Formats: sequence, structure tokens, C-alpha cells
Amino acid sequence: MPYAFGLIKESFQILFKNIVYLLKFWLFRLGILIPLLIPLGIGAFFSGFLLSWPLVVGGIITLILIVVYGVWLSASTFVVTKSMVDNDIVPIKTLAQNSWHQMSKILWTSFLSGLIIALGIILLVVPGVIFAFWFYFAIQVSVYENLSGKAALLRSKALVKGHFWWLLKNLAIYTGVSLHVSMLFSFAVGLTPLSENIQKIILSPINIIETTIGMIYSFLLYRDLVKSSR
Repeated sequence: MPYAFGLIKESFQILFKNIVYLLKFWLFRLGILIPLLIPLGIGAFFSGFLLSWPLVVGGIITLILIVVYGVWLSASTFVVTKSMVDNDIVPIKTLAQNSWHQMSKILWTSFLSGLIIALGIILLVVPGVIFAFWFYFAIQVSVYENLSGKAALLRSKALVKGHFWWLLKNLAIYTGVSLHVSMLFSFAVGLTPLSENIQKIILSPINIIETTIGMIYSFLLYRDLVKSSR
């Protein structure tokens, strides 16, 4: 199976090949977020910005909408990453619909894996770390193989079995490269006479790109692991 540096290079290639599509996706999700703040704004308008029932109701509605939006955003990010890795780019509208259908699977799988990993860490630490590796591909399994919950976790564990050190090595190399690049950019921007807020604005898109590459990298690891298990 390919090693980390080859997969990192492929991750960069996939990102820059689809950069325009990603920009459209980021603008689309921002366009969805803004209207969700309307109930809070209406509540504030009718309450005169004081604590009253219109403001409380508007705040609760906005909070519920933002939570749903957060789950959809997580699902859509995985769906768009899958599309880029598979070189099967779908229209943004189709992406939104597909992500909506994936929400429940991704949410349940994420909750279950997170709960088990957290319990393992609380109890003895080491089991939690082992669980984190076993269930590393649970979301990818959910998106690709239409599994969720326990079935997705068991499938992820089966994929990792026999490839634990391969996964550990590739994740360690990527983490090391990512940290060094992040520190280099932060150091370079920190040398400028710009204010701290401006520096954060400059580093924000770099952080987004770094996160996106990390997700692409994870999907590539999953892809190659599936190929090797056939």
C-alpha cells in the first residue's frame, strides 16, 4: 500500500484540482447559515434587545437550527470529500440532498464511537487509544458502505485488523508534517507587523485547507485499506 508522503501528495492534488468546487461549497454553506440567525434577530427586534420571551424563543429556535445545521455540515463535508476522492463531483444541490440523507447515519456512528472511545480513555486510557484506531474509519464506512452504528464500528475494526502499525505510521507521519507546516505559517505570519486579529484572519483559510487535506488523506487511507483487504 502507498506510504504517507505519496498519499499527502495525492491529497494536495485532489484539493487543488477541486478548489473552485470547494469554494462554491463553502459559500453555499455560509449562505445557509445566515438565514438561520433570523429567528434570533426577530426575537431581539421585538424585545428591544432585552431579555424577554420573544428573545428567548428566537434564541431557542436559532440554537436548534444551528445544531441541525452543524450535523448537516459534518455530513456534507464527508460527502464532498468522498466525491473529490472518487473524482465524481456532484452539483451542490445534489450534495445538499445526499448529505441530508446521510445525517442520521453519521450522527449515530459518531456518537457511538465517541462514547466508546471516551469510556475507554476514562477507564484505563490505553483501551480508549486502541478504540480510536479501531474505529478510525467508522464514518468512511458509513458514507461508502451504507452502514451505521455498531455495524460501521465493527467494519472499521475489521479493516484496521492486521494493519494497525501501517495506520499508526501513516497517521504519525501526516500529523508531523501537518504540525510543522502549521507552525511554519504561524511563525511567518507572526513576524509581520500586522495586528493579532489580522493574523488570525490570514491563518484562517490556511487552517481550513489543512483540515480539508486531512479529511482527504483519511479517505485515501480508507480507500487503500479496502483495496488491500480484497
